[in-house]
Amino acid sequence: MLNQKYTRAPEFLWISVALMSLAAAVHKTYYFGLQKSLYFYGFVFIASAMWLLRRLIRKNREKQGNDL
Repeated sequence: MLNQKYTRAPEFLWISVALMSLAAAVHKTYYFGLQKSLYFYGFVFIASAMWLLRRLIRKNREKQGNDL
């Protein structure tokens, strides 16, 4: 059970970073325009991709562990 917490921690980190970056991107877009906030949207994309990658890896490992 403790091992599951450690494998889910990076997922929580990446989804948190993605959500905070999205909030910052929307704020920056509202006040400064899209051109100045593209960097933040890029970071949202990267953090979301990292979350998805970590999730797929964890699900794959859990599936392999159950098959043994």
